[in-house]
Amino acid sequence: MRVAGRDSAASALRQLNALASAYDFYMGSYATLGVGAGLLPRPGEVYGGLRRLLDARPAELEDRRRDLPAEPASPHDSHPALAERVARIEALPDDGRAGRAAGPALGLLSDADGALAALEQVTLTPQALGLTRVDWEDLIHESMSLYVAQGTEEIREAVSAEAAGPDLAALLDAIDADPAVRRRIADRLPKSRQAAAATGRAAREFARPALRRAMNQLVTVELTARGTARWQLSWSDSATLRYPADGFEDQLDLALDTAMADQADTEPLRKLVLAPCSV
Repeated sequence: MRVAGRDSAASALRQLNALASAYDFYMGSYATLGVGAGLLPRPGEVYGGLRRLLDARPAELEDRRRDLPAEPASPHDSHPALAERVARIEALPDDGRAGRAAGPALGLLSDADGALAALEQVTLTPQALGLTRVDWEDLIHESMSLYVAQGTEEIREAVSAEAAGPDLAALLDAIDADPAVRRRIADRLPKSRQAAAATGRAAREFARPALRRAMNQLVTVELTARGTARWQLSWSDSATLRYPADGFEDQLDLALDTAMADQADTEPLRKLVLAPCSV
């Protein structure tokens, strides 16, 4: 504070609070998202991608700068809570060194991209450095596609037990052959305690949305495997699935409802998903 002045010192502490939470979120939700799929961002982007997140979420960062924790970070922290520290600094007399707008600290480096790439070499494990490097867009799409596919294991097992295969086509074939198969497949899916205890119509009402969600997962796997839908990167929000045409999502909702209706009709879902070129 003696060097930078009152305002700059308080501003730096506020900024640290914002950057610490942003960094943790970025590393968990972006930089390491693809590790389970054997992927990392391009060299320099493991840490460098944080810049993109900060640029895309100014309002969230401002909230973090303003709302400081009122309790110490841990019981062993020798410093007061951050809110108290900043309040004490800002209560000091004006020292005539008002805070000045400043750009990113990376601007002080002559080769920021090179420095970020070099940082990876000394901080990442050999195993991490051996992962495949891809662009952000491919990392999001390939990772999400894999994880969604892995999340269909239970519905695939349930369909396989009642049909000739584990995929969407097999499920629709089974429904066409015997609409009651939907109840049997739903019975094989994990249930909440309340759903497991339900009987009669209540049990059917619990089963219907559970099977519909599982069917939608199979649809997503089918569309991404065919290349007709793609997971879309967003720095300001969660990744979203980009469908092959405008209005497709509304059509999909209707087709799923039709396949789950009391008088099941799988044809709309077949035309929409299993023959996507006709959309």
